[in-house]
Amino acid sequence: MFNYIPEDKRYGKTNLEELEKFTTDSIKKEIQQIASEIGDVNQRITFLEKKETESYKAQIESSLAQRRIDLEAHKQIEPPIISPPTDIENLQKTSEVNENIDNKKKQVGELEKLLSENKQEQNEVSLAKINLEKVLTSLTLLENEFSKTKEIITPTLTSNNITVEEVISLIIKREAVKAKLAEKSTKLEELNNVLNPELTGSIPLQILELRKRLIELQNTLDESSKAYQKYLNDKEAWTRVEKEIIGSGGQLGSIKYFEHELTYISSTLVENLSAEIDKRKELLKKLFAKKMDILNSFKTFYQPITDFFSKNGDI
Repeated sequence: MFNYIPEDKRYGKTNLEELEKFTTDSIKKEIQQIASEIGDVNQRITFLEKKETESYKAQIESSLAQRRIDLEAHKQIEPPIISPPTDIENLQKTSEVNENIDNKKKQVGELEKLLSENKQEQNEVSLAKINLEKVLTSLTLLENEFSKTKEIITPTLTSNNITVEEVISLIIKREAVKAKLAEKSTKLEELNNVLNPELTGSIPLQILELRKRLIELQNTLDESSKAYQKYLNDKEAWTRVEKEIIGSGGQLGSIKYFEHELTYISSTLVENLSAEIDKRKELLKKLFAKKMDILNSFKTFYQPITDFFSKNGDI
């Protein structure tokens, strides 16, 4: 079969397999890249299509209903209000202790807020660090691909008195990424230490020590003051659980999260899914065009044989 291909169409190759590889290699690499992109889009489409199903919507609605039941049940166990002591003599005796208790509670509240903020920052910095590391990996892959491409095209360019530098160049500057990565790594280490309950001076340990001191102070009070302080502690814990149940749009498993998910399903999901499907259509068009390029190259190879049998069909 190879012998029927005109000499000028063999491009210096000695058999059909080499010729096919020579003419289709670059197209096949493009096909692989497009196929990879289609795979990524398909994953996103599958994820969105799952959210479009009635079963998923029913699951979210059921979870929302359950969390609302949880909230109503939680409201039923709200600590009964206990009024602060009014005995003037006792108030005078315990005024300093109560003031100290109030200060300690304020410090605990401030530290818990700081703890939450630092945990949030820890997550953000950790994610940023991982993404920066991925950037460096991508740059290395790009550099390797560039080297391979350069190696492939150099002989052709050289034979045509063209230098590689005239055609292609790549400048990768990792310094900014590495500097930012070092910055994030240092910050993450600081946050890990601040949030480590086993380290002296960490926020969790400060909160624990303050709570111990609060218990000691509350134990020095008279019975009515102790009862009031217990009510304040119970009310604080109850309010914390209430906030967790209500949550926010980004807090998985909370009422606000499920409400946000249902709003997304009814208002934005179809648009996002349609956009991903359109992306896939465009990629499939590109894929089809590249496969046609390969088919056309095969037609070129086999055309002499086709012509031969057309002329000599009776042989």
